[in-house]
This record gives sequence, C-alpha cells and structure tokens, in this order.
Amino acid sequence: MKQLHQMRNRLNFKPNPSLGFISTMVVLFFASHCHRASAGLEGNDSTSEVATNSTSFENEGESTLDSGARFAFAAAAAKGHLSTEDSVAIVIADFERIHSKSSRAWMTEANHLMDSTAHAIQHLNLEISKADLQILERAAKTSLIQLGEFRRIFRDPEFGMNDEIEVGDMIQFESISSGGSAPLIAYHPILSPAWEDALFFVQSGRLLGKKIVFHHYGLIVDGFQIAGIGPVIRHNLCLESGTGIWFFVDGYWGLIDGKMALLLTRYGEVNLDMGPNSRNWLLESKQLGKNPLRYAYDWEINLGMRSTDGPSFLKGSQTLNYVAQADGTLAPDFGKGPLDAERMASFSLHSPKELFVHAWYDELVAALKGRNAARRSMVLDFWFQSMD
Repeated sequence: MKQLHQMRNRLNFKPNPSLGFISTMVVLFFASHCHRASAGLEGNDSTSEVATNSTSFENEGESTLDSGARFAFAAAAAKGHLSTEDSVAIVIADFERIHSKSSRAWMTEANHLMDSTAHAIQHLNLEISKADLQILERAAKTSLIQLGEFRRIFRDPEFGMNDEIEVGDMIQFESISSGGSAPLIAYHPILSPAWEDALFFVQSGRLLGKKIVFHHYGLIVDGFQIAGIGPVIRHNLCLESGTGIWFFVDGYWGLIDGKMALLLTRYGEVNLDMGPNSRNWLLESKQLGKNPLRYAYDWEINLGMRSTDGPSFLKGSQTLNYVAQADGTLAPDFGKGPLDAERMASFSLHSPKELFVHAWYDELVAALKGRNAARRSMVLDFWFQSMD
C-alpha cells in the first residue's frame, strides 16, 4: 500500500472515488510503466530507431505510452475512471514529448507519395523536324491529329495500342503554351475517357519529356510565364479519391539547365470526412494570380469523433505568394501567417497524428489548459481515440 501511495504522489494521480482498488492498481501499473519509459528517454537525443512495442516515431524517438498503457488510459478515460485533470496531464505529457522531437521524418512520410508521384517523368532530348513542327501547328488549330503522325513525331509507337483505333484515324489533340519568346508547350493527346493522360513537353523544336498524369476526374493544364522563372506548365494531379476523402495537388513544370524540372508541388484541395472520426479536415485553395503565383487558402480541422458537419476545432485562411528560389524552383512565402511548411504538410492524407500534434502544438495545449470544456474535450477525445 505504501508503494501505491508513492506511485500516486509521483504521478500526481487522483482517480475517481468510484474507481475500485483493483481498477486503480491496473491504471497505476500502466501509468508507472509510462513514467518509467518516459524517464528512460529523458536526455536521449538519439534519432536511431528503437525496436519496442510502442508506436514508432519514424527514427525520431518513441511515444510516451506503449500500446498497453495507451489502451488502459483510453479505456479508463472513456469510462470516467480518470478525472479531467489527470487526462489533461497525461495528454500534455504526450504532446510535450512529441514537440521535443524533430518533425523531419513525419513530414517526409506526409509528402512521400506526392513527391514520388509528382517528380516522375521520362526525360527526352529529341529534335522535331520543321515539317513535323508544321504538322503540330496545324493540329493545334484543328484540335485533331492523325494517330500515326502523333506516334512518329513523339516517338511513342505504342500510344493508343489499347484503344480500338487505327493508325490512320484522327484523335483529339490540344496544345497548351506558356507564351513568351521561347514558349514551353505541353501537347495532350486525348483518346477515350480515362483516369490518366500523357503530356509531352516541347520547346524550340525539341521534345524534352513525357509525363503520365493520374487526374481521375479530368486533366487540367495551364501555361504562363513567371518573373525570375520563365515558362511554366501547370497540371492537376489526384493522389487519393473516394467517398468523403480526396487529395488533389498541382505540379508546376519548367526548365532548369535546359531540362524539364518540377518547380513546385502545391496542395490544391485535401478532404477527410469519414463521418465520426478522431480527426477530420478540409483544405481548399483558389488561384488569385499567376505572376506572381498567388493562392488563397481556407481550412477547417475537427477533432474528437466529430465530422466536418460539427463544430470546428480550428478554422483559418491565408494568402500565399510563391516566389522564385536561387535554384530555379518555386516556394511559398509563408510570412507571419498561421501556415508554415509543417502545418501545410499536416493536411496531407498521409500525415501521421504526431505531425499534426507537432505542427499545432500551441493551439492543442492552449485548448487543454483553457476554460472551454468543449474544446478541451475535443483534444482529449482526439488523442485517446487515435491511440494505436
């Protein structure tokens, strides 16, 4: 019994009076386990992966609670066996542990699919004859080109092999130009309706690359000039899509050292609304200008088994300019607004909950310490319900 009291004092644990002795011992056992694990991590700055039963932080440390302790605390909190004060203390300790770590690995996880998909391109450097350039000019005006001519000019003999068309048939065709003295042109052959299409990039009579774009709902392509960058071609890209869930981004292509280069990938619209869920969110954007490239963002985040139809935990908006970098790419100027690179990445459908906590730490802790019981409950529900 003396050890029980010592444990309670060390952990500042004040259980509900209705909690029985055995249940108290169970919860305190896991709390003590959590405390020992937490103490063992203090002063350890190693980023090497630790093989344990706890939730991995992707080479950036460990969770405060292992799976057993998480289950015990979640169950105890759900049944009212933990006071609000105890629950808040436990969650703040977890959040502080997360906030003390680097978010680098979590951001890599959040953006991995976008980066790997958006960067994929077949680099080419092939000359197009003057006669074939004239064919392309006529095709751009009529929006039609013969399949055989297209295959020959773009060195793609298998294009359209899966469609029931003949070499001599005409196919739909569009040309999108960046404008300017040496425009970058994206040629888009259109066959039967499909979830993905090919873009062929040409400048000054040279075929520079082929990009397969998975768009799902229709390919949107635009071309323009940006000061300090030059010609730019933008296209949409679908990373995820389903009922109550979608993830759309934009890819911006230009030239660096004479080669096709991805200058920017930008979140266009991200939505997760799976009904009652520990975390739902919506991020939307609207283009305000092309030179400079400028977008207005609006977002909403809901926590604690609430859908986006319920009261919001966070709502906000910000306008971002995308500016030229020394390496020839584009990057957002976040300025002093609420968004930064980490918070933007937290809207990814592949963002781990640890990144969300790291990015929005101040708002989460303020809600836990504040007087608004509804907001505090949202954060507690989010964290206990999201435990692995």
